Parts: sequence; C-alpha cells; structure tokens
Amino acid sequence: MLDRMGSVCIRACSVQAGRSGFEEACVQVEHILAEKSTLEQVDNPGFVNLYGSFQDDECIYLAMEFVPGGEFFSHLKSRKR
Repeated sequence: MLDRMGSVCIRACSVQAGRSGFEEACVQVEHILAEKSTLEQVDNPGFVNLYGSFQDDECIYLAMEFVPGGEFFSHLKSRKR
C-alpha cells in the first residue's frame, strides 16, 4: 500500500504467513529490513530517500520520497516472466 502526501510516500509493509508459513514470513521480514537498512545508508541521487520508519502491530511503514512510476521490484518481477 502506498499513500502519497505531497512529495512523501508512505509504504506499508505487512508480513503475512500464508500457505508457505513461518519461513516465508521470516524471509519477508529479512527483505524489508534489508531494504530499510540499505536506504538508510545510501546517499545518492539515483536512490529514493528514506525519511523515516515506524511500525505498529501489523505493519512496518517506510516514509520515502515519492517517485512516480511504481515500485522497482515490481518492474523487475514482470520482466522476469
């Protein structure tokens, strides 16, 4: 889910253990935390700026710079098919 507020985008990352179970949920958490860690460390105009993050009982929220065009990973997945 993406919410746009001016030039800031809030991305909600929810982890759901579905059919694949606990191990898949752990992999999702690792990916989200790796993305957060990478964005915190990178200071490059070619990357989206991460302004902050927070969480509640269900989601991790990443407040990032809004960039039109969609999520990069979605584009990568669609090209792989």
